[in-house]
Amino acid sequence: MLMALETGTVDFVCTDMPTAQGALAAYPDMTILNFAGSGDDFTVSDSDVNIGISVRKGNTVLKDALNKVLLGMTTDDFNAIMADAIAVQPIG
Repeated sequence: MLMALETGTVDFVCTDMPTAQGALAAYPDMTILNFAGSGDDFTVSDSDVNIGISVRKGNTVLKDALNKVLLGMTTDDFNAIMADAIAVQPIG
């Protein structure tokens, strides 16, 4: 989808903010249009957000440990992790 935007095949891409931030790191000529807090903003339910961590089937110890940590994290925690990931993203 980002390549289609970069090559002009599409005019815009609608995506979540972490994906947009990663795209901006890889494609600095792109622009993020953030409609949060405006009359043009839209919301999605938690069930529409598809972000996951893979764990080997049957490894309930790891799955339970990950879930425990994730449930205790705030939006600011997630944003800080994303900012760190973007900073070390390989470009090119």
